[in-house]
Amino acid sequence: IGDVDCGVSVMVSETRDFGIIRGPQAVSDAGLIDMSLTQNNPNLLAGQGVVTSGLGGVFPPGIVVGTIADTRPAGGGLYTAARLKPGADLARLDRVWIIQP
Repeated sequence: IGDVDCGVSVMVSETRDFGIIRGPQAVSDAGLIDMSLTQNNPNLLAGQGVVTSGLGGVFPPGIVVGTIADTRPAGGGLYTAARLKPGADLARLDRVWIIQP
């Protein structure tokens, strides 16, 4: 989930909003994950949980990704962008499980 070249479909647990996450694109954002949403929603707040949505068929729904760290309007106010604090310290992973459908 921390790879800038890989997009994963996610959902905010509390609001059921869908988005796509990508890894950080700037050094100053190290440790946070960029998330773009398909619609503008002022009800997205720091601390809300984010899980995989199951859309796209790569990851099953409900895998915890992290929590929203902050939000901001994007695309001229058409959608909301957010940064997530990962649910795991990606720099300290020593094992990875491969999930096959």
